[in-house]
Amino acid sequence: MVAGGPDSLVPSLPVGLIAEALDDQHIPVTTSDDAGTYLCNHVMYHLLHYGQFESSRPLAAGFVHVPPAPYEGPMTVEDITQAHVIGLEVVATWLADGAPDYTPIPQTNTPPEYILPGYE
Repeated sequence: MVAGGPDSLVPSLPVGLIAEALDDQHIPVTTSDDAGTYLCNHVMYHLLHYGQFESSRPLAAGFVHVPPAPYEGPMTVEDITQAHVIGLEVVATWLADGAPDYTPIPQTNTPPEYILPGYE
């Protein structure tokens, strides 16, 4: 956290639009209001704080978790890569459209299962 900063900050990327596009392609996705613990949350908070309070230009920022490697779940590396490509395409279109306001969609899909070797 930044001294004097808010307790939480909201991502400026169209997370709902990205989740909807992935869901449309039957790619498992879940949204969260938490970037995780320690390092992930620290990086996300500071990036959002910079973008909202310190940057002289608007900054689109968000956080994407990917399954840990080696990954032995139902998604292949190609699936995970395709999910990122789709997400980037959504962001590119959103930015090209002038980054309009959007209303997040309700989450209608189920989170993927992450199976770590030795933790089954």
